[in-house]
Amino acid sequence: MSKYAVVTGNERGIGKALTVDLARQGYDVLVNWFENEQDGADVVRECQQYGVKALLHYCDVREFDQVRKMKEFALENFGPDLQVFVNNAGMSIAGKLIEQDPADYMTVVNTDLIGAMHCAHEFGPVLKDNKAGWFIIIGSCSGIRSTLGNCAYGVAKAGIMGLTRGLAQELGPYGVTVNNIAPGYINTARSAAFCGPEMIAGIKKTQVLDLIGIEEYIVTAMNYLLANPFVSGQTLMVNGGSLMF
Repeated sequence: MSKYAVVTGNERGIGKALTVDLARQGYDVLVNWFENEQDGADVVRECQQYGVKALLHYCDVREFDQVRKMKEFALENFGPDLQVFVNNAGMSIAGKLIEQDPADYMTVVNTDLIGAMHCAHEFGPVLKDNKAGWFIIIGSCSGIRSTLGNCAYGVAKAGIMGLTRGLAQELGPYGVTVNNIAPGYINTARSAAFCGPEMIAGIKKTQVLDLIGIEEYIVTAMNYLLANPFVSGQTLMVNGGSLMF
């Protein structure tokens, strides 16, 4: 069987862009849908245009048993030669922590951090056994600089930075790199609908570059990590210079 990639949260936006680009590069791909099966099926069809194998599978990464089933599905349908795992599944529920329903902040942490840990637990050993590969996590600059009204999201994304460093130590001896891409504002359809033109203009003013982030910039960051075997345990910020670290 040929090399393949697994990307979580890839029905639309950044996850879709990453998945389609991996297909363009010749990877067979597992498309993980959670919210909208039709959107996932559309991604599968777009990937198949590059002549690769693309399959659709439902998974809620908050549920460990479902992540394990996704791994078993991948091994059964694609084989052991997993090359790339991209943990992109994530979400946010706005609200001040001291006022928020605990169910809301737990949903954010369970999706953005615990879900990534479940994926690392299940797919990390597959990459380890292959003695090569890339485990990439899509984090956020909010993990370094949280924003008012989004505390839980910042907590989860800060945890992703710790997960990246710890997992890099565990998998590095087996030739597997682990890195975190931390975007700033990226103008996906969902984020644009949430922020609105005035907020986007305000975000742009915080940057040193007169650009609006687009999905392709995250694709470029992923491909940099895929091309460089000497980078691991790092957080790569892609934010137009809004945060320098």
